[in-house]
Amino acid sequence: MSKRTRTRADLAEAVSTTYSWLSEIANGNSRPSWDLAKRLAAETGTTPNIWMDGNVAAMQSAIVCFLYAEPKDGGPAHEAG
Repeated sequence: MSKRTRTRADLAEAVSTTYSWLSEIANGNSRPSWDLAKRLAAETGTTPNIWMDGNVAAMQSAIVCFLYAEPKDGGPAHEAG
């Protein structure tokens, strides 16, 4: 598997939310607003419904894809090990 290029904190920053709020959503403890669901979908290449439905496995999979994908132009990139 290739190296991670981004972190969950990068995703939180990219969608203008906090790391802790993103964790609450990704663990199925909270639901995002429709606006945040749309931003998460845009960053992860999914649909807003993935985030609104609360399917933890689907959300975690989307986050993993974000972590290993090449950053968008000008996006944050980190060497995580």
